[in-house]
Amino acid sequence: GKKWVAFGTSITDTNNSLGEGGTPTGKYVPYLQKMSGMQVTNKGIAGGAIGVVSGVLTGQIMTAIKSSSNLAAIQAADIITIEGFVNDFVGNLPIGTIFDTDNSTLMGALYEAVTYLYSQNADATIVLLTESTGQYIDSSHWFPVTRNNALGKYQYEYNDAIITMAHYLGCHVIDAGQKSQINQWHTEYLADWIHHSELGGKQYAETIWDELKNIHCNSDVVIT
Repeated sequence: GKKWVAFGTSITDTNNSLGEGGTPTGKYVPYLQKMSGMQVTNKGIAGGAIGVVSGVLTGQIMTAIKSSSNLAAIQAADIITIEGFVNDFVGNLPIGTIFDTDNSTLMGALYEAVTYLYSQNADATIVLLTESTGQYIDSSHWFPVTRNNALGKYQYEYNDAIITMAHYLGCHVIDAGQKSQINQWHTEYLADWIHHSELGGKQYAETIWDELKNIHCNSDVVIT
C-alpha cells in the first residue's frame, strides 16, 4: 500500500507503445508493483534525460521532477525512485563532480533532483536505480558494455556516478543495472538494443526487489 512515484527513462515509462509488439518499453514497473503491493504513479519518459546538453538533451526527467503537476504525488509519496541515465550517456552529458549543483552534469543533476525532492518531502525514501546495458543490433543501435561516448566515457562510469551521488547525498541506491545481468551476454532479457523483454523486465524488478524489500520507509519510523 505504500505510495511510489517512479521517474526515469523508457525503461520505466509504461505510457507508450514503442516496445516489442507495440507494448510499452517500461517492463519492470508492473512486476515490481505486483511484488511489492505499492501504489505507483509512473512518470517515466521515453527518450528522457535528466541533464541538459545544448541541442542534444533537454532534461525532461528533471522537468518532470520539478513540475507543479507532479508536486502533490511527490508530497504524498512514501518512496520515490529515479532510474537512468542511458540517454544522458549517449547524449554526452559530462559526469562532473560531487560539487556540481545543476543539470549541466550528471552529478549536478542528481544533486538538483534529490535536494529538490527532499525539500518537498523530507519523509520520502529516495532510491536511485542504475540502468542496464544492451547489445549490438546495427551501427545505429548498439549498447554493449564496450561502447563509449564522444567524451570517451562508458556506461558503467555513469552508473558509478549515480552510486557515488547516492552515498554523497545520503539516499539509497540499487545497482540494478549491474546486478540484474541484463547485458549482451544475456540477450533473452533484451527486446532490442537496450529495452527489456518481458523476461528482462521481470529480472530487473526481481533485482530491485531483492534489496528494496529490506529498506524501511522513513514514514514507518515512529516512537509509540
